[in-house]
Amino acid sequence: MSKAKCFFVTGTSTDIGKTYISSLLIKGFAFSGLVSYMKPVQTGCTFTEESHLVAPDYDYVNTHAHPVFPFSFTDHVPYCFERACSPHLAASLADTAIDLEKIKASCEKIASKVDTLIIEGAGGLLVPLNDSSSTLDLIKLLAVPVILVTTPGLGTINHTLLTLNQLRYSRIPVAGVIMNNPDNKVIDYIYNDNRRIISEYAAPVPFCEVKYGAENDEHFESFCKRI
Repeated sequence: MSKAKCFFVTGTSTDIGKTYISSLLIKGFAFSGLVSYMKPVQTGCTFTEESHLVAPDYDYVNTHAHPVFPFSFTDHVPYCFERACSPHLAASLADTAIDLEKIKASCEKIASKVDTLIIEGAGGLLVPLNDSSSTLDLIKLLAVPVILVTTPGLGTINHTLLTLNQLRYSRIPVAGVIMNNPDNKVIDYIYNDNRRIISEYAAPVPFCEVKYGAENDEHFESFCKRI
């Protein structure tokens, strides 16, 4: 996809901090040159007084990481829906359908103008986007490596290993695995064991642990340089 290094950020579930991690990645990749952001499908949008939809993830990243946006909002957020539900359902309720080729065209357009592009998915890997395609199908179409975001909580081993297995089975390269702690879990024996097992299973893929509330630092920038 042009000269840019592109990464697709997906998670083991929803509400695990993909947008937060995307903002850290944008700051972490600052060494590479121009860094941009794209959210192919945003649900849970709100209307302004001028009746324009506002994409919360786009706004968060713009406020906290200040990526470059070389094109219009609709290129960086091709699909924006009011209902806060799965993309395929939000699109259906808006009487439309998500076209993966449209998303690909926007990705290629943005990638032609920047050095690094962070693409943030919605939910997890097998979230349906329409009646026949999932996020996994979109990643295959874009042909970009994945950065997987997971958490340290109970159950994460199963969720993370299942996702990594699906990516490996689908022959999708995994650029890195990031353990985020959005709920400020106590760093106890469960946390430490989850971190150990996931990092060992993901190897030799780079692994990074992000502490609760952490901002970009040399540790995270080093992770970005590795991938």
